[in-house]
Amino acid sequence: MISLDAIHQGKILIVDDLEANVKLLDKMLRNVGYVSVASTMNPLEVCKLHIKNDYDLILLDLNMPEMDGFAVMDGLKEIEGDNYLPVLVITAQPDHKIRALTAGAKDFIGKPFEMAEVLARVRNLLEVRLLQKELNDSKNVAESANQAKSQFLANMSHELRTPLNAIIGYSEILAEDAADAGNKESVSDLEKIRAAGRHLLDLINDILDLSKIEAGKMELSAEVFSVTDMIDEVVATMQPAVEKNQNSLEVDCDAAVGEMHSDPQKLRQILYNLLSNAAKFTEAGRIVLGVTRPGQDGEATLEFSVRDSGIGIDSVQLARLFQPFMQADSTTTRNFGGTGLGLAISLRMAELLGGKLQVQSDPGKGSVFTLLLPAQVPDSVEQTVSVVEAKSA
Repeated sequence: MISLDAIHQGKILIVDDLEANVKLLDKMLRNVGYVSVASTMNPLEVCKLHIKNDYDLILLDLNMPEMDGFAVMDGLKEIEGDNYLPVLVITAQPDHKIRALTAGAKDFIGKPFEMAEVLARVRNLLEVRLLQKELNDSKNVAESANQAKSQFLANMSHELRTPLNAIIGYSEILAEDAADAGNKESVSDLEKIRAAGRHLLDLINDILDLSKIEAGKMELSAEVFSVTDMIDEVVATMQPAVEKNQNSLEVDCDAAVGEMHSDPQKLRQILYNLLSNAAKFTEAGRIVLGVTRPGQDGEATLEFSVRDSGIGIDSVQLARLFQPFMQADSTTTRNFGGTGLGLAISLRMAELLGGKLQVQSDPGKGSVFTLLLPAQVPDSVEQTVSVVEAKSA
């Protein structure tokens, strides 16, 4: 809620070619407490004055020599980044009301006017404008804070990963030494340390990846590679995770998929995330990784799909599935673990590669995640990434 004192501090500009009208409006506004009231009888200088003073409300006449009120509003539109015209038209041309409102004016009063009506409309318009500015300021502060957070985490990647890698590495060395010495109890404890370290490292990697994307620091390294070779690598890596819950992994890869020009590391990470989720939420079931090259010319798009026969997701939970730190519900987190970052990162990486990630699911029957990517990363995507990287550097 905007206080009356704040409203009375709003900056007002009166624009009218008749001095008597200017003096009347000025006196009327000042008498009720408005302290920042300016005026001009020259419509040609309105835009210049607004650039300098950023008025909260402009009381604008339409019928003026050299430049009418409609031309003034056209000029103001080029200044206002949010396309909001803080304009109250006060004119002796009531037949122009619809045209004035269509042109962007926020309100309209005909001459002769009633003083009480003018004051009421001025107050209402100033309150709306000041509320809008307050909301914009809050939004900018929040965005700046989020950007600072993302940049901090992205820059801290080395500092966070290095000690964890040392803990994991030394625990593996000590575990090997303990195994050679026949110290089974120590081996078990060291394996727990190593597993906890890897879990924490995975969590930090996910947070850092998401922060890099949000901060515009995620690098895109596009190259030409064989899709079938990459799929073979993904399957070999994910096979143990799939078999952990007694699942089977089938590959349905079209022999004609050939090569693509994209970032293989980002694509692998997306597929790892999708297959890891399928393996986690499916038990003694079937997981199918499919790859096709749809399209009339067989060149435009590649479609990667991960289908499982797991627990599925209902429509309410699907609506928030790609939000960071979100899983289907709290029960899912307790039963299956995880941070809820994998899908959020996968969606953003898919968009970074010029594609999209979709999901269909039936509770109790399973889910299908479909990744659509261009066979060649669009130039616009590579250029956008380069520009963002340059600005962030």
